[in-house]
Amino acid sequence: FFFASGASQRHHEAAVEEQLVANPAELNISNPYSEWLNGPPTPSFRDNLRNDTKYMTVWSPGGWTNDVMSLFNIIYVAIISERVAVMPPFAPTHLPQKAGLINFGDVFDVPRLIEGMKHPVVEWWQVKETGSTAVDEVGCWSVWATTQIQEGRPRPVPHPHHLNLDVSYTSIPSEAKLYVNRPGDVHVKMWALAALTFPDYRRNRLGTSFPSQLSGHSLPPDEHLACFDFAYYLCATHEREYEYDYSPAWRFVGRYARWNPTLLGIAHDLLRGAFELEPEEEIPPYVAVHVRRGDFRNACGKTPVNECFAPPSAFARRVADVQQELLETTGIDARRVLVTSDETDPAWWSEIKSFGWTWVNHTTARTAETYGLWYTVTVDAVFQSIGAGVVGTHGSTMSLLAARRTQDWYGGTTRMVKWGHLGADDG
Repeated sequence: FFFASGASQRHHEAAVEEQLVANPAELNISNPYSEWLNGPPTPSFRDNLRNDTKYMTVWSPGGWTNDVMSLFNIIYVAIISERVAVMPPFAPTHLPQKAGLINFGDVFDVPRLIEGMKHPVVEWWQVKETGSTAVDEVGCWSVWATTQIQEGRPRPVPHPHHLNLDVSYTSIPSEAKLYVNRPGDVHVKMWALAALTFPDYRRNRLGTSFPSQLSGHSLPPDEHLACFDFAYYLCATHEREYEYDYSPAWRFVGRYARWNPTLLGIAHDLLRGAFELEPEEEIPPYVAVHVRRGDFRNACGKTPVNECFAPPSAFARRVADVQQELLETTGIDARRVLVTSDETDPAWWSEIKSFGWTWVNHTTARTAETYGLWYTVTVDAVFQSIGAGVVGTHGSTMSLLAARRTQDWYGGTTRMVKWGHLGADDG
């Protein structure tokens, strides 16, 4: 949904309501036995791969939002390689391990994604039986071993263990890097990975082999199921490409990855509670604020945290900018503000409250106990993406995707608050 100039507040309400209560019968109920597989999940994944079809997958653990971007990246590479994308579950790299793994389709509406992209996607649970004791040997490509020279090995990942895969790796060629002659560059060209799945390019580009940790086998990269250990730093022409309007992974994949209707319903309920609404009341237009602090402290160096991080007043100024722009350009009066943050200091939250802003307290809402630990993270991403506008933290990938979603799905208004030193966001 995009707002035309002068769009009314009701248009935004309708757009949000459509996204939140989309008809599951139309959008998210499908035959679990994908037409791009031989049938139901099998003990060995190879028995379920069609002989006339090629596939691509990735592991890529690196924080949930980064993993989302990684999977969008690999789907795009699958598109240009003409392969079926096989989505792994998300691993709890930024959550307690007891959270377990969550399937891609529990977060995103996969049938709607497929329809939007016009390209096939399946999930690992559809390919191989969950809990299967059959060990599958497979050879994969290692992006990490080539780009992370100081480590010089494949990225440690939990997915092969979860899927009972015995994986050996072969490093990708250094020419796949975006800047081959720049020491420390970690970015890899999407087309370079795609090219590795074609015989003419692959033939003379097999790099260092890393034996599997289970049996010690050293298989070459699989040609039926192309697999990679890491895909976060993939790009077409430029690093940090999601920040640019031409980003192919966003334009051809991410923009179509709408939320799973069940997840949306949970977010819907929590939002109503935060705004003190009745169960059937419409959610009013609001500005979502995402303040990332937590591990960003590591980037402050010797600068005191109270000077390094932008104060709440900086976010308040940008919220006012967004509210004014929405009112002037669309007629939307987004006077409500919902905050998401990893900050734990009660004094900081007291200042947020003094602005008249609100938030969902996952502890008092018992989100983890009711729905599972994963929903303390995923519903925050939903909150950030369905407002009339969003104010985020510069450099945060979670804020970046929130802005992309708000802009492309609803024509919303966005701002990013800079930080790093006193007055970083002034002006």
